[in-house]
Amino acid sequence: MYKLILFVVSFLSFTASYADETPWIDHMDVAESRIIAENSHADNEGNAWFAWELRLKPGWKVYWRSPGEAGLPPKLLLKEDTTLTSIIPFFPLPKRFEFYGLQTFGYDVQFILPFRVEGGEPQKPIALDMAVDFMICKDICIPFMTDYHLKQSGEDHPHADLYSSTISLWRDMVPDISGETVGGLKIIKTEIKGAVGYQSLIFEVEAEQNLSNADMLIESDELFSFGKPKIDLKGKGNKAVIIVSVDGGKNKIDIRGRQAILTFTDGRGHAIERKIKF
Repeated sequence: MYKLILFVVSFLSFTASYADETPWIDHMDVAESRIIAENSHADNEGNAWFAWELRLKPGWKVYWRSPGEAGLPPKLLLKEDTTLTSIIPFFPLPKRFEFYGLQTFGYDVQFILPFRVEGGEPQKPIALDMAVDFMICKDICIPFMTDYHLKQSGEDHPHADLYSSTISLWRDMVPDISGETVGGLKIIKTEIKGAVGYQSLIFEVEAEQNLSNADMLIESDELFSFGKPKIDLKGKGNKAVIIVSVDGGKNKIDIRGRQAILTFTDGRGHAIERKIKF
């Protein structure tokens, strides 16, 4: 999979706050970002929810955890001197974009990335020292590295309900990984057709709602890239066959036996994530 980076100057910035939000920080007048906290202190296990909020000027995009054929995903990094043990991002379902003929996945206009930090002191405010390494693209791609410091107030915050509901809303956009049925979404059958180097993945799927806006996002190792799905509706439109072409590179690598993550969405607010071995 080829990574397209057209502008490679990195910009380092820093912002700090001692409330339940950091100030907005500007990124070359094409985006701005901040950190918000769901609560004013850690829970009984010493964990807490936060979110990285990014506002983008028209035409600019930031990438998903698996960006596709161009771009780089955001990375959330704890500072080495922190007492926190882990930071875990939960990526909402992305949009599919075409970037100079390449299939990419990401977000535009506004993006909120919920994340959970672990290792705090139970029921005590958390001092969050972290950085976000990310790239945004339009006609060029610009990488940024931004530091944030936020110390939870430990007290009620005037925006607490707003931030809590905002983080909850974007957490609800994260594809379901529980294995339970969401919106009736099911991947009934997976099949590989074609000779090595010319393979296609065939998925039989169904849902409660019409699948005319459905999509199938496939994550595998970097040896493979995947074409835009072709949707063949069946019955009343709530069943479909999804066909995705496979590009195994110059060496024409076989997709059989490879591990992958499938993200299937009906395009109507429901999505599931499933691990599979082809």
